[in-house]
Amino acid sequence: MIDPQELIDPMPSAPVWIDEMSKDPNVEKLGLRNTKPGGVWRTLLEAFWRGGRDIRNLLRSVVNSIFNPTGDWADLKAAEHNVQRILARQTEGKVILTRSDATTDSIIPEGSIFRTKPDMQGKTYRYLSTARMLFPAGQTELPVPIRAESPGAAYNVPANTITQIVTHLPVDAVTNRDDWITAEGLDRESDDSLNLRRQLVWTELAQGGGNALTYESIARSVPGVLWVSVDDTHPRGQGTVDVYIGGVAGAPPAELIELAQAKLNEKKSIIADVLAKAPTMIPVNIEGTIFYDPDYGDPTTLLPQHTEVLQVMVRIDPDDKDNYPLVEKVDKFGLPVDRIEGNLRTIPYTVSVKLTSPAQDLLPLKNQRLEIGTINLTYQAAVKQS
Repeated sequence: MIDPQELIDPMPSAPVWIDEMSKDPNVEKLGLRNTKPGGVWRTLLEAFWRGGRDIRNLLRSVVNSIFNPTGDWADLKAAEHNVQRILARQTEGKVILTRSDATTDSIIPEGSIFRTKPDMQGKTYRYLSTARMLFPAGQTELPVPIRAESPGAAYNVPANTITQIVTHLPVDAVTNRDDWITAEGLDRESDDSLNLRRQLVWTELAQGGGNALTYESIARSVPGVLWVSVDDTHPRGQGTVDVYIGGVAGAPPAELIELAQAKLNEKKSIIADVLAKAPTMIPVNIEGTIFYDPDYGDPTTLLPQHTEVLQVMVRIDPDDKDNYPLVEKVDKFGLPVDRIEGNLRTIPYTVSVKLTSPAQDLLPLKNQRLEIGTINLTYQAAVKQS
């Protein structure tokens, strides 16, 4: 992205600018040397300085809107290139209801409410069942389709977190398993993402073929695709391209891969063999010791907070910039061990972190994406200096 500050220098401070103007030879010829505050000449210079500052700020805003527009300007600029902002949508999936007494048929009404436990910010996420279901006699488990109460990527919660039943139901428990999401929830596309797709769309104008940026642009135009890695080194033979896609986190649902493949088939070169794929998920197993401030109290309450930070680290969610401003994400250069330790230290009362796993920096290949695996953290009170 172009930084408008590099194109238009900011206005110097008032004292510096007034001092420079007062030393101008043409001004000295006029005999105007009284630049003390309150003087007529000083007041006149301050008025000119304010006008110059406002003009420069206006120009910087205009230049920024040309290259990096925000809000409605971003939508208007994208529309010039036939690019539309991807709107927010609700998470859809299924939960598993379980019961020990399976002697009778039971009805699970449409609109039954399930929710997560509060996270480290005190937020809970509610989901409503989308169909009236029969829980037959003799059956102890029942999958129930659900939809998030509101749109947003925050509702794409990890497995085994939807564990509370709000509506009274004749069941013992509810949970969401590893493959519970059928359609990932989305936030309204950020300005940065929209501007990136607007710039990438130029690569689609290539005649007779395309490069990695072309296929990245096509894949990103599919709602739900937030992560793209293109292998254009003929991985399956001459003329083949593999496009690995993903959503907020983890492996993409089969439906998302099908949508991406359809879009690639529509826009790819007729001589190219382009295949949309799910990346190979590489689990990052976290093991180590957390040294905490002994004044904190029970350290076991820190584990959910550290776990949440680790999950945030490997996912793509625009809201994380505001909700977790101190957490550094996985980037194209991989995941250094010291970044994991630094993210864990962002939790209050965490004094230091010593990890034994991973033992070295993680550098995923083009066809790989990192996800958090097992978490085994032990807590030890830090020793205070006397």
